[in-house]
Amino acid sequence: MPLNKNVRCPLKKKIAAVKDYLKARQPLRDIARRHEISHSTLWHWIKRYQSRGRQGLVESKIQSRRLPREIETNVMRLKERHPEMTVRKARKMMKQAGIGISIYGIWRIWKDYGLIKNKRDDPLDVFIPLTSNLDRTINTARLYIEKEDYKQAAHILNCLPSMPKTQVLSRIPDRYLSPRRKLDRLCLERREGSYELFAARARRTSLMLERKGYLYSSIRADFYELDALDIIGQPDKKEEVLKKLSEKMRNIRNYPLRFLLWFEQTYTAVYQLKINRAIEYIEKCRRCVYLLPHPYYWELFGALLVLIGKFKNARGFYQKAVAKTSNHQISGRLILQMARYAHCYAGDYRKCRGMLARLKKENPDLTQGSAYNLTNAYLNFGNGDLTDAARHFVKSLETASRGKHTNRIYAASVGLAGISRALNQKKEARIYLRKYLPLIKKTRLLREELLLECFIDPHTVIPSEMRRISPFNLLNRLQQAHRTGKVGDYRKAFHFAEARGLAGLFHRWIVFFPESVTRLLEKGKKTGLPKTVLNFPVFNQRIPVYHLKLLGELRVTKNEKYLKPRLSPKEKSLLIHLALRAEAPGKFIALTLLGQNFWPKSLHMSILLSHLLVKIKAKLRMASHLLTVSSRGGEPKLINNGIYFTTDYAEFISLLTQARTLELSGEWHFSRREYLRAFALCRGEPFKKMYDGWSEDKRRGIINHLETETGRFARICMERGNKKIAAKLLNKIAGIIPGSPGINELQRLLK
Repeated sequence: MPLNKNVRCPLKKKIAAVKDYLKARQPLRDIARRHEISHSTLWHWIKRYQSRGRQGLVESKIQSRRLPREIETNVMRLKERHPEMTVRKARKMMKQAGIGISIYGIWRIWKDYGLIKNKRDDPLDVFIPLTSNLDRTINTARLYIEKEDYKQAAHILNCLPSMPKTQVLSRIPDRYLSPRRKLDRLCLERREGSYELFAARARRTSLMLERKGYLYSSIRADFYELDALDIIGQPDKKEEVLKKLSEKMRNIRNYPLRFLLWFEQTYTAVYQLKINRAIEYIEKCRRCVYLLPHPYYWELFGALLVLIGKFKNARGFYQKAVAKTSNHQISGRLILQMARYAHCYAGDYRKCRGMLARLKKENPDLTQGSAYNLTNAYLNFGNGDLTDAARHFVKSLETASRGKHTNRIYAASVGLAGISRALNQKKEARIYLRKYLPLIKKTRLLREELLLECFIDPHTVIPSEMRRISPFNLLNRLQQAHRTGKVGDYRKAFHFAEARGLAGLFHRWIVFFPESVTRLLEKGKKTGLPKTVLNFPVFNQRIPVYHLKLLGELRVTKNEKYLKPRLSPKEKSLLIHLALRAEAPGKFIALTLLGQNFWPKSLHMSILLSHLLVKIKAKLRMASHLLTVSSRGGEPKLINNGIYFTTDYAEFISLLTQARTLELSGEWHFSRREYLRAFALCRGEPFKKMYDGWSEDKRRGIINHLETETGRFARICMERGNKKIAAKLLNKIAGIIPGSPGINELQRLLK
C-alpha cells in the first residue's frame, strides 16, 4: 500500500500510533505500515510526544519550531522598515544582533505576516485563507464584540500575524485596531461607500503606517488611494501619490507591485497627454509581464495596449489569458474585451457578433452589464442599425457600475452625437458634443476633452506627442482630409485605419467629416466603406429622416424641415406606431398586430391599410416604395424599406437616463440640467384624441412615467433647497396631468 508522507491525521490516530509503538516494542516500519503512514512521520510524532506530550501532537511541525514572538516581531519589522530588504540581508543583520535564524525561518515569518508571496490574481489583497485555528480565534473575538467589549476583541485580532477576510473587523472602532489591522479593514472596504471618503481614509492610514514604521504596509494603502482617485477622476492628486509611491518602492524587487506601479503611472501619463512617458512605462511593464505568467497581468497589460490604440497586440494577451484562466467570469470579461477592441474596432462585425453570441450563451450575467451594451452599440452602428445603437448607448448608462459613470457618459454622448450626425442632424450632434465638455474639463479627462474639441472643431490641433496613439493619429488624418479635400488624404486615413485595426473606429468617426466621402460619391469613386455605412442619411440624401414630436400635439419634420400635414386621428396613430415599432430600414410590423388594433372586426384589413398608407405618404411627401406590405418569408408585414424615424419620446428616455447617471456620479448641477431638458420636451397630453387601443395604452404608460419622474425630481429639488424649480415644474406637469394625486400632494407640501 502506498504511503502518504504528508498525510493529515486526526489527533486520536496520532496518539494511537505513538502508543502502539511505545507499548508493542516492534520495529518502527512495521507499526507505520499498520497505521498506513510513513515511518519518518511516525518518528517525528514520537519525538514530539516524548518532548511535549499530547500538546506536541496538537501543534503542527512549523508551530513546534516557532520562534519567540519578540524575535518574530523584529524580523517582521525589518521588512516593514526596509521594503527592499532580502532574506539574506535580514539573516546577516539578525546574526550581527546575536540572533541565529535560517533563511527559511525569515521567509516563513514574512510570509505569515503577508509581506511576501502576494496573491497572483490580486497582489494588493492582504488576506490569508481561513484555517480552523483562525476560525476559533475570530469566533472568540466575535463573542467579545457581542458583549461590546471591543478592546478585548481588538487585542485578540491584533495579535494575529495576518487576517482572513472577515466582516468582524468592520464592527470594531478604528481606535482599538493596530496599524496592520487598520490596513486589513481598508482592504476589506475598498469597494464600498464613497470613493472620496475612502481616498481620504487611505491617505490617513498610509501616513499613520509610515509614522509607526510600517513602510511596506503603507505601500498597499497608497495603492488603495490610487484606485479611488482613479475612479473619481483626480489625476493631479494621483500624480502626487505616485511620486511618493515611486520613492518608497525605489529598490523593491517585488515584481507584482512594480508592475502595478508602472500600470498606474501609464494611465496617469496618458490622461495627462504625456504619451512619451507613458510608452516608457509600457515598455517596463512589457519586460515585467514575462516574469509574471498569470492571466491577471496579461489582462492588465492588454488594457495598457488598448489605451495607446494597439488593439491587435492586446488581442494576443487577452487570448493567452482566456486560455489559462478557469474562472468563467474572468474569461467572459476577456472575451468581451476582444469582441470590442479586437473585432468591433477593426470593423470585423461578423466575428464580434459571434463572440457576443458565445458570451450570451456561456456568461449570461455579463450581458446585463454596461460594457456589453456599449459593445453592442458599436456593433449596431457598424451594421447600420442606428436606432438599436442609440438604445444600447442609453442602456450602457443605465447599467454603468460605480466609478464608471463619467466614462460611460462620455462614450454615450460621443456615440449619440455620431448617430445624430449619421442621420444628418448637425444641430443635435453639436448639442451632444458640447453639453458634457464642461464636465470632462472639470474631471480633468484631458484625452477625452481633446477628442470632443476635435469633433466640434475640425481645425483643432492634435499635439505631435498624442499622434503616437493610433486613434489620435487616425483622427489627425481625418482632419487633414477634411481640411484639404484631397482624395489622397482620405485614402491615407482609410488605409491607416485598416492596417492598425481601426476600421470600425473609422466608420464611427467619418460621419463627423462627411465631406470627404460625399466628394468621392459625387465623382463615382469607391470609398471603401460598407454599404451599411454608405446608407446613412449623411451620405445618402435620398434616405429621409422624419422626426415626430408626440409628447403633446403631434408635430412632424422631414430632414429638419417642419411639415404641416393635416392627419386624421387614425393616420396620426399609425404614423406614431411606425415611428416607435419600425423606426429604421429593415424593421417591420406584422399585419395581424395592425389589424387587431385598427380594424379588429374588418375582413378587408389589407385594403384599408393600403388606403391609409397612401394618404400618409402623400401628406408626408414620402416615396411610395419606402413603406410596403409583403408576405415574403411567411406572415404578411408592413416593412420599412428606407426611412429613419426619430421621436422626442426616445429623446425623453435618453435624457432621463443621462440625468440619473449624472446624479449617481455626484454631478447634481449637470444632472438637474438634463432633467429639465427632458421635462421641457413635454408640451401637453400625448396621444390626445387617438382612440385605438395601442395609443391609449401608450398614453397611459407615458403619463405614468412622466408622473413618477416628475415626483422623484421634485422631491430631490426640495431636499436640496431648489423649491422654485420644483414648484415651476409641478405647475407645468399638473396642466398636462390634471387631477394627479402625487403631483397635487407635492404642490401642497411646497405651500
